Amino acid sequence: MNLKFVPAVVISVTIALSFQQATAQKTEPIFEIPAGSLLNSPKFLLQASTGELIMGNELKLIAVDPNKKTTLWENKDFTGLDDADISVIDGTPFIKIERKKLTSLANNKSTYIIQAADGKIVYDSKGEGIKVRNTLIIPELNGLLIESVKEGMLSVSLIDFATNKQLWSVPLAQEKTGGVGIGALKRAIKSYLNSAFNVPPVTDANGNLLLVYKKQIFAIGKTGNIAWKKEYEENLDDAYISKDKKAMFIGYKKYIDKINTADGSSMLKEPIKMRDELNGITPKGNEYIVYNQAGINVMDANGNMEWDKDTKLGNITDVRFTNDGILAIQPVKDDETNFFWIDNSGKKIWDQNVKGAFTLAEPTAKGVMYVTTEKANILTYEKGKDVWNKDIKLKGKPSFGIDAPNKILYAYANEKLHAFNFNDVTYRLVAQDLELKKFNEDEEAVKFDIRENGSIVVLSTNQNVACVQAADGKINYNNYFKDIGNTGKKWGKALGIAASVGGSAMQMNDISKGNFMLTPTKDANGNTVANSYDVNSTNPTGAIMSNAGGDLYAAAKKRYLASQATKDNLYILSEMPEGNGLLVWNKDKGEITKKIYFSDTTPVFVVDEAVDRVYVIVGSSLKAYDLK
Repeated sequence: MNLKFVPAVVISVTIALSFQQATAQKTEPIFEIPAGSLLNSPKFLLQASTGELIMGNELKLIAVDPNKKTTLWENKDFTGLDDADISVIDGTPFIKIERKKLTSLANNKSTYIIQAADGKIVYDSKGEGIKVRNTLIIPELNGLLIESVKEGMLSVSLIDFATNKQLWSVPLAQEKTGGVGIGALKRAIKSYLNSAFNVPPVTDANGNLLLVYKKQIFAIGKTGNIAWKKEYEENLDDAYISKDKKAMFIGYKKYIDKINTADGSSMLKEPIKMRDELNGITPKGNEYIVYNQAGINVMDANGNMEWDKDTKLGNITDVRFTNDGILAIQPVKDDETNFFWIDNSGKKIWDQNVKGAFTLAEPTAKGVMYVTTEKANILTYEKGKDVWNKDIKLKGKPSFGIDAPNKILYAYANEKLHAFNFNDVTYRLVAQDLELKKFNEDEEAVKFDIRENGSIVVLSTNQNVACVQAADGKINYNNYFKDIGNTGKKWGKALGIAASVGGSAMQMNDISKGNFMLTPTKDANGNTVANSYDVNSTNPTGAIMSNAGGDLYAAAKKRYLASQATKDNLYILSEMPEGNGLLVWNKDKGEITKKIYFSDTTPVFVVDEAVDRVYVIVGSSLKAYDLK
C-alpha cells in the first residue's frame, strides 16, 4: 500500500485530439443524457464529493445526479465559467466558485460556496469586496471554516455541515506584512500553506476554536463570540494543546509560555526563556521535547525543564525518540546532515555527520536507520557507527512507499527498488534495471501499492505501471503507455486536488512521527478502508475525516474515503492504435481490461473511482461508461 496521496475522487481533463486520431466509441455507454446544446456544450465537468456531476457552458451551471440520470438544478447566474473558476471542496458537500467580475479593474475575485446536491449558495462574497484565502474542515465544530479578507481585515466564517448554513462570521485583525519563524514553517503542511494562521486551528475543552495569527491568539466561542484574545510582542511560531485541551504551550523567539485555554491567562509566573531561539516543540507522552538553534531540552506538562541546562548540539530542526533516548537532527546544508543521540538524562552519546540532505530517520531495534538524498545506513546507539559495512546509495530523487503492516519502507531511485525493513532492521536491493520509461522525477513521484500481504509491489506513474515480486525482485510486468501530448501533466496536476483532506495522507517526515504509530483509516460508518492508514492520531491532516455531523457531510466522507482505498485498477490516459482515450489496467492480472475511446476532438471527462465509472462529454451529451 501507499501512504502517499492516492488519486482524488474525480479527475477532470480536457484533451485536444486530431480528427485523424479520433475513432468511434467502441464500448457502449451504460447511459447517455443531454448536456446542453451543440452550440453550447459544457466546457468543463467535475464531480462533487457527494457524487453530483457539475457541468458548465456559456449560459448556465448544471448539476446532474448520475444515479437517477436527471438534472438536479441549473443556475443561470453563473455563465461563462471555465475549469479554472470552479473546484470541489473535497470531503464536503460543497463546490467553490471563484471568479473576477467582468466590470472590475481589481484582481480580487468573488467567491461562492455552493451545496452540490441542490445548488444552494451557502456562502456569497458577491459585492462585498471579499477575498477568500482558504477553507478548512474543522471536524470538532462540524463545519467548514472560511478565511477571508475585506479591505485588509482578516475574518473567519463557519458553515455548519448539519444545516448547511453560515453560523457566524468574525472579524479578527488587520492584515499586516511579516513572516513566521522556522517552527511554524517546519510544521506547515499542504492544506495550510494558503492559511493566514501560523499553526493549524484547534478546539479546546470547552469547544472554543483557537486561532494563532501572527502575534495574537483568538478563542472563538460556539456562537461566534470572541471568548478571549491574547497578544504577544513577537510572532508565535508554535502552539500545542495539551491532552485534556485545557492548556496550550506557545513558542516564540526564545520563549515558551503556557496558557489556560479557558481565559487565555498564563499558567506560568513568567514565560520560560531559553538561551537560544526556539525551533520547535514535539510531544513525547506527557512531556515535550523542545529544540532550538543550539540544542534540546525536555519539558514536563507543567512547563518545567527537566534538564538543568540545554544539551548543546547545533541548530536542531527535528527530533525522533524512543524509550531509551532522543535523536536530534541538524540539516547543515543541502548535501550534509548531522545526527545526535542523547540519553534521557540529556547526555550526548554521539554525533555523526553524513552526506546528503535529510530525508528521514527512525530509531529501530539495532540503531538509527536513516536515509538522505545520497545514502542510507544504520547508526548504532552505543557509538553511532555504521551497522552495514557498505552505505546504500540512493541517487536522484527517491520516491517512497510503505508496507505499513510489515513496517517496510520502499524507495525507488535511479531505476532501483530498495527495501528497508524496520522490523528486523535489514536492507535489500529488491530490483535493479527497473526502468520507468520517460519518467521525470522532477515532475512527478512514483506511486506505490503493496499487495497480497506485502508479496507484490506495484509502482505507477502517469504513463507507467510495473509489478515486482518483493521476495526475489522478479518483474512480473513493466509497461509504458504513450502520453497524449501534455495531458499527463494535466492528469498529474489533477491528482493533487485533494491535498486539503487526507484519510490516508502523509508527508515523508510523518513516517517517524509517533514512533511509527499507524492506525487503519475508518470510513463514515466506522469500517476499515482497505490498504489505507492514518499516520498519526495527532496529525491534523489525518484527523480531518472525523465523525462530524450532517447527512450530506457523512455521504461526502464515505464517498471520499471509498475513493482513497487502494483499488485493483489503474486508469491511464494513452494514445492507442485504435484511438486516444482511457485504458483500465488491472494490477493483479497485469493486463488492460477495458478501453474507452474518445470520439470527440476535445473530450472532457471525470473518473469516479468510488464506483469505477468514467463520465464523458461528447458533443452535447453526457455519457457514462462502466470501468469494472
